[in-house]
Amino acid sequence: MRRRPQLIPLLLLACTVGTGLVAAAPARAASVPNPCKVVKFGDIAKVFGAKPAGVTRQAREISSTSCSFQLADTPDDLTGEVIVTVTFANAKTAYNGLDRDARYQPLTAAADGIDGMYAPLPLSVVHALKGSKMLSVQGYLVDMSAQPPTDAEVQDQLVALAGMGLKRV
Repeated sequence: MRRRPQLIPLLLLACTVGTGLVAAAPARAASVPNPCKVVKFGDIAKVFGAKPAGVTRQAREISSTSCSFQLADTPDDLTGEVIVTVTFANAKTAYNGLDRDARYQPLTAAADGIDGMYAPLPLSVVHALKGSKMLSVQGYLVDMSAQPPTDAEVQDQLVALAGMGLKRV
């Protein structure tokens, strides 16, 4: 019978610690940046010359969250979408793995001071690491005019958006 009184304080301690862990979980989840606010409507308008026709917040995945900005009727006759993804779990590992993928190349020093990786067409994506998070900006753009944008032009646009977004990650 003497063991029961010792067991009660241990159970109370376990419940207190367990409650603290559960309470801490939402605070950690709240620190994940909203990709629709990391790159904003105004950023898209500045880079492409027109506000997005729409925006869609994608479902949150296990390690990342994404937002899709739809483009239409830009001054350069571009249409399509720009997808902004913030990877918040295992981001450094994912970013370091890009070195082993032949499709990726380091951004040039002139890329707005961004240390990142770029995959040219057809992927057209910029990845940049900031702390424990990776920002990815990908463009699926179709040029409705006679002259499609060059890969360098697409890279410049995506790097510009990534530079704006990194300030908010």
